[in-house]
Amino acid sequence: MPNTLDPERARDLQRRAAKARSVAAVERRIRELVDAAPPLSEEQRTRLALLLRPSGGEAK
Repeated sequence: MPNTLDPERARDLQRRAAKARSVAAVERRIRELVDAAPPLSEEQRTRLALLLRPSGGEAK
């Protein structure tokens, strides 16, 4: 019996691979944008720290 792949399974694998490539491209672009951004000022760091604080209690 030849080693064949069910056509439906092959299409599913192609769709998944295309989605993975798309996600990787978005991640790569985000990384490029973040790396190109200037460093945060002290005031910006303080404001960001306030925004990232856990709300409604302590973080676990």
